[in-house]
Amino acid sequence: MERLWGLGGLDGAQREVSRELVCKMTHTRSVATKLAFIFLFCALFARDAHAYLDPGTGSYIYQVIIAAILGGTFVVKMGWSRIVAFLRRAFSRKGKE
Repeated sequence: MERLWGLGGLDGAQREVSRELVCKMTHTRSVATKLAFIFLFCALFARDAHAYLDPGTGSYIYQVIIAAILGGTFVVKMGWSRIVAFLRRAFSRKGKE
C-alpha cells in the first residue's frame, strides 16, 4: 500500500500525515458511493409524479448536462499532471517487483 501511494521515501511524521489523507480520501469515496446508490435507488423506484414539465425544462436539462461535461473536463485538466504521475508510479513499480 505504501508503495502504491508513494509513501516509501517519507519519514515517520510525513508518512502518518499521508496515511491520514489517504484515509480521508477513502472515506470521501465511500460517502460518494453511498450517495450514488441512494440516488439510483430513489430514481429506479420512484412513483409517477403526474407533474407538468414546461418547455424551459428541456433547455435547463441540456444546460446542466453541458455544465457537467465542461466541469468534468476542467477537473481532469487541472489534475492531469497528478493523474499521470500517479499512473507512472503505479506502473513503474509493478515492473520492478
